[in-house]
Amino acid sequence: MPNETSLSLTLKEKLEKLKMLQPGSDDSSNNQTHTQDFVEVEDIRNGLIFLSDGSIIQIIEIIPINFHDLNDVKKRMITNTFSFMFQKFPKNGHFKAMSCETNLDDFVNNIRTSCAGETSPAFLERVEDYIENTLLLRSKNSIKRRFFYISEYVGDIDGNVSTDFTEIYRAMMLQQMSIVRGFRAMGNAVITYENNSMGLAEILYSFFNPKSYKTEPLLSRYEKLNASADYINRNYPTAKYEPSIKDLVAPRGIRFGKWDYVLVDGVYHTFLCLRDVSYPNRTYTGWIDTLTSGCSDCDIDIHYRSLDKSTYGYLLDRKDVIGKGLAMNNDEKGEQYLTEAQNARYIKDLLDAGEDLYNVVTIVTLKATSKKELQIKRQKFIAEMKPYSMHFDTTFLNADALYRSVMPYMYINGDVMAAHKRNMTNSSLATLYHFTTFEIFNDYGYALGVAEHSATLFVLDNFNTSLFVNPHIFLVGTSGSGKSYTEMMITSRMRMQGTRVIYVLPLKGHEYKRNVTSLGGTYIPLYPGSKFCVNIMEIRPEDNSIDSFENEDKELTASILSKKTSSIIAWLRILLNSEQERLKTVEIGELNDVITKVYADFGITDDNNSIWADYENRILKDMPILSDLYEGILKNEKISDIASVLKPWISGSCKNMNGQTNVDLSNKMLAFDI
Repeated sequence: MPNETSLSLTLKEKLEKLKMLQPGSDDSSNNQTHTQDFVEVEDIRNGLIFLSDGSIIQIIEIIPINFHDLNDVKKRMITNTFSFMFQKFPKNGHFKAMSCETNLDDFVNNIRTSCAGETSPAFLERVEDYIENTLLLRSKNSIKRRFFYISEYVGDIDGNVSTDFTEIYRAMMLQQMSIVRGFRAMGNAVITYENNSMGLAEILYSFFNPKSYKTEPLLSRYEKLNASADYINRNYPTAKYEPSIKDLVAPRGIRFGKWDYVLVDGVYHTFLCLRDVSYPNRTYTGWIDTLTSGCSDCDIDIHYRSLDKSTYGYLLDRKDVIGKGLAMNNDEKGEQYLTEAQNARYIKDLLDAGEDLYNVVTIVTLKATSKKELQIKRQKFIAEMKPYSMHFDTTFLNADALYRSVMPYMYINGDVMAAHKRNMTNSSLATLYHFTTFEIFNDYGYALGVAEHSATLFVLDNFNTSLFVNPHIFLVGTSGSGKSYTEMMITSRMRMQGTRVIYVLPLKGHEYKRNVTSLGGTYIPLYPGSKFCVNIMEIRPEDNSIDSFENEDKELTASILSKKTSSIIAWLRILLNSEQERLKTVEIGELNDVITKVYADFGITDDNNSIWADYENRILKDMPILSDLYEGILKNEKISDIASVLKPWISGSCKNMNGQTNVDLSNKMLAFDI
């Protein structure tokens, strides 16, 4: 970022600069400032952002939790953990909360892309109903919030600053690991971008392009930029133009208006700084939510900077002594000095107890599509904050410095810090925890509705491994509370997003039939006496089997016959469920031999290609059925008594399963009613 002196302008300089930036001014023709100049990004590599002034920063994204629904014990635990983590967090940091109207273009496009090959009229009608319903939910002022923590490279653990990228990267990753562990200890999921440079570019793009971001995704901008570069280089060979990250994320336009606003990408921005005396006297975790309640689509930026404990301890001691002396005057001014002395002593006691001292600045950004709307929104916000005794300094001849201070670069202007800083220790910093409203929106997920505590559309992709450790979902509730309905809603929308869905229904399977068939799925009743059959002995290629068959290194390809043998033995062990009937090690070995011979009679071996009757056309061989396995076991005297467990499947109530598969198992939605 620019140095302090370049932003710390005198009143006259600010007026001259504002005049120069006004359209139609006499000096506007000499103004060669480009929007790229405000981006300040030189490169993005391995999750690190390199700025024009030589700074290196990293951004991690924090996923909020349902903080307000937790009990008091858990709330205190999170608050205490957050306070403790400031001893491990970087000494200087920037919390940024960005909000915008939910944009469903990518979400809808992903659904339509997933359903491109579908032909079932009933299925396509369900898809359109789903899209229409989601758009209706979005129309209810749905806001998407994203929370970030931004830190800067300051050297290794010992403070040694390096110019070697490998050492810089190692130091930043160690710092990131510490931050991530801290937030996860509080229950927050964390998204990191060390392997996703486009993800970081998307964050910058959404900040600098609040309007274009809704209609032109980053990928579209990227493709247009490359097409323009190709055209220029093809028609002007000497140009040798290569698009930069600045070109990719820079806004279409930027202008600093008179006195109190910035116009960026067609959106008006104004800034409000929380006054020092307006921080709650008795702060509590979650008080920052009061700011967002005043305006649902405002951005919040919180900068904190560590102070030298020894220097400030000395100053506080002096203030304490002098204040007590002056307080002896016993007048109004003396009482003021005594209050200041008591405050100094309180902070000094905290410092002596091992806490650190910080300067904190809180900036609120309001945005609107017109200047009049911006003025109304600002007046409304200020009025709604007054009952909470929160007062703000508005932007006046300082819009440029404040705009740069809310950029996702961890930079804050020196004048802004000096005018609006609030001293805090670790204990009070803990109350800045504001990741309190659980919000999930993923373009590749499925819509569940609008979040209870906010106007945010809740779109979940539980298969997103960068966010969730595993994809499992657990539904629990009393009878009749809607578990089955919720499950059908989730899986139906998964199916519309291209995810394959398989139900195994031990109870009330008939309740799912209508939903499955309306999505073009296959409903398969496998209860005793049914005419449907799924051959337990059938070997089907795995999703990646065809590719693995063509793998040049055959030794690294797993035998699917061995896998099938293991699964059949596991099934038999389940049937032999009593302690007395458990399979012994010797019996397992004999079973393995029998199963292998049964498949060998059908020409199937450990060669994975042996399952194909016609490999080119992907036609499988006829497979053995359960009666073949039954006869094979009977022939082996060592395990012939095990055959009795298969009798219900050969000639008893489950004999419909003794045959070749007669249902389509390739359908993307299957329901097995057992």
